[in-house]
Amino acid sequence: MRDTAAALDREFLMVKQERAARTRQSLVRAAAEAFAREGFAQASLTSISRRAGVSNGALHFHFESKQALARAVEEEACAALEAITRPGDGALHFHFESKQALARAV
Repeated sequence: MRDTAAALDREFLMVKQERAARTRQSLVRAAAEAFAREGFAQASLTSISRRAGVSNGALHFHFESKQALARAVEEEACAALEAITRPGDGALHFHFESKQALARAV
C-alpha cells in the first residue's frame, strides 16, 4: 500500500512538472510573438498570458518580470539557432555542407 501511494505521488509530480514545462513554453512562445508584433515596451504581461492561455498568476510563477521573460525568449531563440547550425548534426549546417559538396561535384 505504501509503495502504491509513493508511485502515485511520483506520477502526480511528473504530470505536474510536465504541465509546468508546457505552461512555461507557451509563455515563452506567446512573449516572442508579442515582442515581435508589438515591441518589448508595448507588449503587456496581461496580453502575453492571455495569448498563452494562462493566468497572470501562472506567468508570475514562472517569470519574476517582463525582463526575465524576455531573457527566456532570447535563450530559447539562441538554443534553436544553435541546434540548426551546429556542425555535424544541425539542419542548416547539413544543408550548407550538402550545397558545398554539390558545388564541388559539378
